[in-house]
Amino acid sequence: MQMQMQMKQMQMQMKQMQMQMKQMQMQMKQMLHFRTCRKN
Repeated sequence: MQMQMQMKQMQMQMKQMQMQMKQMQMQMKQMLHFRTCRKN
């Protein structure tokens, strides 16, 4: 039982990490886009 609980927690953390990564990528894209727009 405890093992399963730990596994679930791990999965949850992984999902959160992925979400954060996506957000980071989005921000990076926006930054790049903003810069290119400024140049033009």
